[in-house]
Amino acid sequence: RIAQIGADVDEAAIAALEAGAAVAVYGMQRRAPFDSSNVTEPHLRDAINQSEVHSDGSFHWVEVGLVNADGPMARKANANEFGTSSMSAQPYIRPTMAEDKSKIIKAEKDVLTERGML
Repeated sequence: RIAQIGADVDEAAIAALEAGAAVAVYGMQRRAPFDSSNVTEPHLRDAINQSEVHSDGSFHWVEVGLVNADGPMARKANANEFGTSSMSAQPYIRPTMAEDKSKIIKAEKDVLTERGML
């Protein structure tokens, strides 16, 4: 019975992380600069996604943002987030984490509540 409870907790934690990550991805995509006149280069918002949940024993985590982005996209993202000597910053990661923190936590709590963990 105790082993099953542990497995249930791990499954709930993974589902909660996936839900929270989805909210963060949406927030970043919504805030990422987008140039609709650009039809030749990849758009930053299309490169924003989440990884699968990783696990190491009972420790679980998920990556959110430019997961598996190539070098040019990573440089573009960095320039947008922090600016350059010739371009003002157009942040999308930090505002998402600051403004959507409660939405991310709520999504995670909702999953845990649905699964009887809270």
